[in-house]
Amino acid sequence: TWDQRIVVIAIDDPSLQKLGRYPWNRRRFTQLMQVLNQTETSVVVFDVIFSESAAEDIDFARAIDKHGQVILAKAVDFNGLPLQPVQQLQAAALDVGHIFRLTDGDGVTRHIPLNFRGAPALSAVTLQAYGFQHAIPPLPNMETDLWLNWVNTAPKIQQYSFADVLSGQIPPQVFQDKIVIVGVSATGFDTLSTPFDRNPPATGTYLHATAIHNLLANNQLQRPLSGQWFGLILLLAMPGFGFGLSYLKVRWQVIFTVGSVLLWCVVVLLAIHANAYLPTVLPIGLVVGTATAVAITERLRMHDFLQLQLQQLSSTYLSEVNLEPSTINSPTIDGELMPDQALTYSRRFALPPIWRSRLLEPSRAVVQLKRHFHLPSSQPTSIQSLNQLMRIAAQLGRAQATQQAIAQSLSVGILAIDPQGLIWFCNDVASQWLQVNIGDDLATGLVPLWFDRSTWKHLSQRIMPQFDRAEPSLPSELCDDLGDPRQLLEGDDWPHTIKVLVNDRWFLLSFSPLQEAAALEPSITSLEAMPGLVLLIEDITSRKQIETNLERQVQELQWLAQLKDELIGRVSHELRSPITNMLMSIELLRTTENPEQRDNYLDLLETECLQERNFINDLLSLQSPVLVQPVRPLTWIRLDTWLEHLIAPFLARAVTRQQTITLEINPDLPALHADEQVLERIYQELLTNACKYSPAGAKIYCTARQQGEMIQLAVRNLGVTIAPEELPRIFEKFYRVPESDPWKQGGTGLGLSIVDRLAKQIQATIQVRSEADVTEFQLKLPIEPQLPPSPSAS
Repeated sequence: TWDQRIVVIAIDDPSLQKLGRYPWNRRRFTQLMQVLNQTETSVVVFDVIFSESAAEDIDFARAIDKHGQVILAKAVDFNGLPLQPVQQLQAAALDVGHIFRLTDGDGVTRHIPLNFRGAPALSAVTLQAYGFQHAIPPLPNMETDLWLNWVNTAPKIQQYSFADVLSGQIPPQVFQDKIVIVGVSATGFDTLSTPFDRNPPATGTYLHATAIHNLLANNQLQRPLSGQWFGLILLLAMPGFGFGLSYLKVRWQVIFTVGSVLLWCVVVLLAIHANAYLPTVLPIGLVVGTATAVAITERLRMHDFLQLQLQQLSSTYLSEVNLEPSTINSPTIDGELMPDQALTYSRRFALPPIWRSRLLEPSRAVVQLKRHFHLPSSQPTSIQSLNQLMRIAAQLGRAQATQQAIAQSLSVGILAIDPQGLIWFCNDVASQWLQVNIGDDLATGLVPLWFDRSTWKHLSQRIMPQFDRAEPSLPSELCDDLGDPRQLLEGDDWPHTIKVLVNDRWFLLSFSPLQEAAALEPSITSLEAMPGLVLLIEDITSRKQIETNLERQVQELQWLAQLKDELIGRVSHELRSPITNMLMSIELLRTTENPEQRDNYLDLLETECLQERNFINDLLSLQSPVLVQPVRPLTWIRLDTWLEHLIAPFLARAVTRQQTITLEINPDLPALHADEQVLERIYQELLTNACKYSPAGAKIYCTARQQGEMIQLAVRNLGVTIAPEELPRIFEKFYRVPESDPWKQGGTGLGLSIVDRLAKQIQATIQVRSEADVTEFQLKLPIEPQLPPSPSAS
């Protein structure tokens, strides 16, 4: 609201109607001063230039001098010459102030100079005069401009008509201690546009009233961002603003630009309420201009990019998607049908010949005219490029859909990976095996089920360095079939294949580079080494099983061949040695006549023949899958008497070798129901081996004890230890423990193998343990074996 200390006496239209046309005689102003001299006004300010002398100036000067607080105005004419009050009035007045004003391009006065050509402004002089009697705020720097803080519309100020004041209609106390401004407000005089008064406009009187109001309230506008530095800062900031806009989409560019303009307008309004004036047009203009420049630049770049993209896509994929060059170009010109297209449509819809000619001729005419006169297309070039790109994209999409359908129908997993290791294509088989989807990282599907982290780190570094730029830690091994990855991936040969065992299933991983995308220019596809990889995953479990079976069969064949060679060598040796001894005995029998020597030679010959027979019998026994034994009924065996009878022949041999055989048996053992001959052969073989491989002075223990429904027969000899690594092979054919025959008797290595097979025949188990110079063979068999069903029952 206007300051109540300011009052305007307006020379308005009603005053002109009552007092006559303006300008008036000085007598009118003398009468006004006489009225004001009686009202105890504080300051009287005349916004009227009294530059021409008149006869009534003496009375007017006396009235001014009598008041003592009258301020007169001065100005300059259109030629720049000063318009001063007449000397007589100027001498009577307290001071004179200029009423010069500065108008902006929009016709609004926003600031006035406080000092113009050495003369202070009318408002500044008025405030000084008012300060003689009242406390006032300090004046601003007189060498600067006063930026006006417009208060309100002109009619809202406290004002009275000039004619009413002269006629005494206005009470005198209205003007007491007030600053009275006398000025013209009639229509057509000294018009002034303000932010509040444009139609109708105000007059210059209200400009000075606003300036006095601002000085009294000390609320004139401040300019925190004034001068050339602000424009320089804006110019430097706009490139950054444009750079930021270039990274936004068009919609967000518009929103951001409009938002910036609205935000600045709000800031300006808030600043005005805070008595600060901020530039408005320049920042908004720079923001809008920058946004426009960004839009134009992006449009040009987009046009060039589309043209380049169109050329490269056309040259790269033209043959791959079976595109004809004619189908890439637009089939229409400015919306008109091409001749060939018009002909196709007319034939498709079976149009009559007359319609067909009418449809075809305009199209041909349009084409010929535009080609002849080189008329530009009505569609923008960028739209034409986009249309062409859309056609290529449609063809590529159809080709992609076909390829994807083929990939989905394959039983092989297919994945396409970008240089960062992200999956951008995978079929259902690969997604099921790796548990990944498009957009996932390949490492999440391979680690840790397929590869451990360090292994994948090394493989990804070697296959595609973009996967992982950290220095890999090399693992010692991957799996049995993978080997050392440093040897696997040496060189640049593609594809790289890796066999991996996952959950008892074998997979073949094949890595191949995406060479096709490298045909594009770097401006389209930015690649450091390769555009990506294609990973093929094939389930080779059945193939691997076949390979494993073949390898096993080859190993078995090799082992059988080696076993055959060993068998032939050992059998030849075992047969040749007794035969040699027999031949030697026969030759000695022919030459000797001593009966005692003849008996010795005959005994030796008999011994060698028996050994040869036993060896042949062992070979025949091992040849059949089931030991050839006659079918005999089981008998009940009393182990105490049976073992004593069985051990008796070995006692004499043990004495000759300084060995001791001890029988430990519980007399309460139940009778054993078993095949006596088979059991006797097993026990004889075990006891024979104990005597054969025990050194002189060794002790041999034969024991029998009951364990539930089982009988355990054991032969334990002291002084003999079989190495732990030899125990698993003790029952193999032709196997003999090396360096464990102290009597150098030799053997075929078939005895324990026959014992093992005979034990299974009578439903018995045989075990061996050897430690701390003690070796014990344990035979466990049921007291009452389970008989197999008879042939008649089956």
